[in-house]
Amino acid sequence: MVPASGTGTITSVNGKANAGSATWKVSVDGSAFAWAVRNKVIGVGDTIALRYS
Repeated sequence: MVPASGTGTITSVNGKANAGSATWKVSVDGSAFAWAVRNKVIGVGDTIALRYS
């Protein structure tokens, strides 16, 4: 995952980098998909969906 630390927007997961309008987005517990960021707090039991689109 890039960046490996800090609080920035995630730009690459498992070698698949953001490209053009396609970016990594995340949804937690059914929320709307939003940019995946490193400082997002995920609680125990939360349901996480990661999408590249």
